[in-house]
Amino acid sequence: MASALKQNCALLTLSALLLTGCGGGGNDSSNSATQTPKKQINSAPNIVFESPSKVMGEQSVIISATITDDQQISSVDWKQVAGKEIK
Repeated sequence: MASALKQNCALLTLSALLLTGCGGGGNDSSNSATQTPKKQINSAPNIVFESPSKVMGEQSVIISATITDDQQISSVDWKQVAGKEIK
């Protein structure tokens, strides 16, 4: 048990010396700090729809949407995914 402890201590000391010896070294006076550019996070847009709550058959309706985003909106794509076909 005592010899295993001595062996572990010797191994730990040797490892510490090796790690100390391979440090960063070099005293470069140039100021070449690398800056990582900030990652821009794109949040989901906020969409508010306005439409009548009830519509009678053959009646024209207007559905409008107000869209706000933290970045520029390049396009809006509309499609009906449920309900009766709108003509």
